[in-house]
Amino acid sequence: MNKKYIKHFLGIICKRGIPLGLVGAFVWCLTGEVKALDSWAPTLLVNTESFNTIDDGDGTTDIEIRFGEDVNQRLRWMYAENRFEFSHDVRVAGTLTATGAIAASGSITAEGAISGASLHVSSETTLSGSLSVEGAATFGSTIELNGVAYTFPYSDGASSGKVLATDGAGNLVWATDQNDAGVGITQDSGDNRYVNTNGDTMTGNLVIQGKDLIASGAIITAKATVSGALTVEGVAQFDSTVTITEGALTDSMIVSADIKDNTIAAADIGANAVQASELDVSDVSDDIAADIAEGELADSIVVSADIKDGTIAVADLASADFGDWTCNGTTCTLDTEYVTPNSEDGRYVNTSGDTMTGDLVLQGANMIASGAIITENATISGALSVDGNIVTDSNLTINADNGGVNAVLTFGNDAAAETLTFSDSTNQFEMSDDLKVSGNFESDGNGTFQGTLEINDDNSGDATLTFGNDAGDETIIFNDTTNEFDMSDDLNITGSLDVTSGISGSTLTVDGNVTIRGQTYSFPTSAGTYGQVLVNDGSNNLVWSGANLGLGSGGVVALSPEYPHAVYFNSGSVAASIGQLAYDYDATNNENFYRWVTTKGTLQEYWISARVRIPDNFKQWDSTRPIQFRYRTGTANAADNFMTMRLFDTGGTEIALTSGNDLKNTSWTTATITGPASSGTYSIGQYITVFIKLSATSAGSADAGFINLNFETSAP
Repeated sequence: MNKKYIKHFLGIICKRGIPLGLVGAFVWCLTGEVKALDSWAPTLLVNTESFNTIDDGDGTTDIEIRFGEDVNQRLRWMYAENRFEFSHDVRVAGTLTATGAIAASGSITAEGAISGASLHVSSETTLSGSLSVEGAATFGSTIELNGVAYTFPYSDGASSGKVLATDGAGNLVWATDQNDAGVGITQDSGDNRYVNTNGDTMTGNLVIQGKDLIASGAIITAKATVSGALTVEGVAQFDSTVTITEGALTDSMIVSADIKDNTIAAADIGANAVQASELDVSDVSDDIAADIAEGELADSIVVSADIKDGTIAVADLASADFGDWTCNGTTCTLDTEYVTPNSEDGRYVNTSGDTMTGDLVLQGANMIASGAIITENATISGALSVDGNIVTDSNLTINADNGGVNAVLTFGNDAAAETLTFSDSTNQFEMSDDLKVSGNFESDGNGTFQGTLEINDDNSGDATLTFGNDAGDETIIFNDTTNEFDMSDDLNITGSLDVTSGISGSTLTVDGNVTIRGQTYSFPTSAGTYGQVLVNDGSNNLVWSGANLGLGSGGVVALSPEYPHAVYFNSGSVAASIGQLAYDYDATNNENFYRWVTTKGTLQEYWISARVRIPDNFKQWDSTRPIQFRYRTGTANAADNFMTMRLFDTGGTEIALTSGNDLKNTSWTTATITGPASSGTYSIGQYITVFIKLSATSAGSADAGFINLNFETSAP
């Protein structure tokens, strides 16, 4: 049995300089299962130590901790490589500190800062953010900027003022500036090369590609070519001719407010623009519509929005333009006489909805009305045929003359017409087919059925028959879940009750005799005492007999680790015990057992408590061996290890036990413990409590095996 503890495990970690933060999650204080890879695999129940033990196995294979059956990730101690290894990524939420070197065969990703005396990267390093260097940055090779690799010289410049010059292949060398003796551009050379911001003249062309030119107070003395729109927010002044391409000047471009007196002379309008004969601009005022003589603008120029009151004479209205009018040069009249809608609304019935004050008589024709509402009487001498619904706010009377005939309401049906008839002879309603009531059905008189009365014919849910009562309604329910009748109150049967199947329930009350298989028995009217039985006096009168039951063959309640209904707790003289409680199997001796061990040099103790129910046929404890307890200790010295049993009866009183204290033996031993046979209360169906105390130091161990509780039971 291998018992090296995780101190060895931690020692390897410290010797290798591996950060404890990487493995801190695996140094557990668990109450779960810890399994090794060799033959000893105890199940840990309690661990108050600061470690768990992982076995060495065969001493050559790797030791590992596995996480999840499906996930199957592992932390291994690699024997051959002499190091720890994770099967997946490792993330350190806190600070990662290494006393030695950290080597990675792949990439190292840091979400925070990496600090240290030096950082050596033997291969490519990629930074997605900015690189900030507080001290000097040293490069041993080229630097690549914007895709261009530059190789710097290996020494400083020979003198002050030297500049780095490229040879066109990315090699930088120290050289003298070729312009102005290495001092850069002068103000005079800059003034000759560039346009001065405080005003200057360009001798060449200015080409703006894909951008706007915004100029305030610009003066263009030569030709300016604008391929797009030219927008002038103020006054545009021209010293020469302005040519507008024919057709480019539209109606919306010139309004009356834009043309002022003598601003544009007739001679200023070129032949390619607006013809001089079409515009008389010698005296153009703000009212351009009145200043343009008739005929000077084409018909298509004048639109309806341009015509104001008084601007078009009657003579201008041609019959071709206004087909509904006839004009004679002075007046215009409509070709057709019309009536106004308002003058005739009182004469006719409006199709959109109206009210007739007189009668509507249809002679020899049908009246077809959709959605008709009749507020007064309607007299129909023939049949009334309605394709839709008939809605009435008042009564509907059938056989209003009260003649001596049946009043019949007929319902059409594709199978056959059905009727609701009030019989003149019987003075009652008669229905030709079934009646289904989806709501309540109330009758002030009696209900008489010649056939079958069925409740809940849709076969869903409970079927309930309710009986009114001044104390409260009572019901008979056929329960849909249990498929049985439930009555809300007592059932009194004056005749016989025949049951062809079983009777079940909580209480069956019989006031008289009971007949079983033709035999009538009379039961006593009082309860017997404990142990009495019913005895037949020969006349089927049953009486309580004072005869007590004898003892049976006995019974044993056996508890084997892990004890049923057991709990584990720390108590007693040691306030905070340190150790491990596990359960295991001894294959050599075929024993299930608990084991308590500790690393402390002083006695550490732990308790196991199990509750046991007193059986219903319990009579008494076995007088010679009421309790048997199987145990073993690591040494035969009570100073190293021992075990003690305690027992509390069903009333909670501790029972004085004999041979149950300071148990110790290096071999499996069965102790016979006495005491409960002579004292204590043990009520049937109640619980006793058994306690086992396991005590040990680092020099010993305490193993608890089975517990047998030997009872004597009653017969039969």
